[in-house]
Amino acid sequence: MERLRGLAGQFGIAANPGSSSLVRNSAAVFLVNGVGQALAFAMQWLLAWLLGVATFGVYSYALAWYSVALVIAKCGVDVAATRFVPAYRASEEHGYAHGMLRFARLLPVGIGIGMAALVAAGSWLMDDSDGT
Repeated sequence: MERLRGLAGQFGIAANPGSSSLVRNSAAVFLVNGVGQALAFAMQWLLAWLLGVATFGVYSYALAWYSVALVIAKCGVDVAATRFVPAYRASEEHGYAHGMLRFARLLPVGIGIGMAALVAAGSWLMDDSDGT
């Protein structure tokens, strides 16, 4: 442990009075992420066991398409909002920050609704049942 403190001191981490809370908070985030990953793995295993091979395959296929649709619907607006909103607030351009937040909420919703409409229309058009 002393060796790690010496190494941290070489990089100026130990000299910073807030470094202990930074390390503690970073460790907490790491722990929460690790627990989340373990729970996600356990949930996938449980679903595979409960659903069976064929049904879990359909679930995995739908989940993969959901992930693709999510990337398309977000359009990188989450990253843009993370970048621009703090910059607008720092320069006291609150109108721009408010507009960016509104845009960040509405664009993905609009794209998601449009994609859902396309999927619904495609499903309806490809339906081969006779309506009974």
